[in-house]
Amino acid sequence: MLQALLVGTLHRLRERLPGTVNDTEQFRSIRTYPLAEIAVPLLAIHGTGDRVVPFAHGQALASAVAGAEFLQIENGEHVSLFTHLDEVRARVRSFLARHRPTRG
Repeated sequence: MLQALLVGTLHRLRERLPGTVNDTEQFRSIRTYPLAEIAVPLLAIHGTGDRVVPFAHGQALASAVAGAEFLQIENGEHVSLFTHLDEVRARVRSFLARHRPTRG
């Protein structure tokens, strides 16, 4: 799965690079986001060893959203979704099962 991600990331990179640069610039300009207004179930997942996005960002997100859940991946890096796939899948399944809409 990680290999497919890497291949996909490099596919047509030259054509996608201007959009990626724009996304980065737009992200830098965001000063605040109304996280307290999020009113849906939220599961934040973050690795403690992430060297790309500080771990504190994941903690802050989960703390700012009422009722949010936080999955801390011990020693997980930026690609924890892939390197800790079984742990992530199990938690996501559990989260989705608890927040499944009821049919009326």
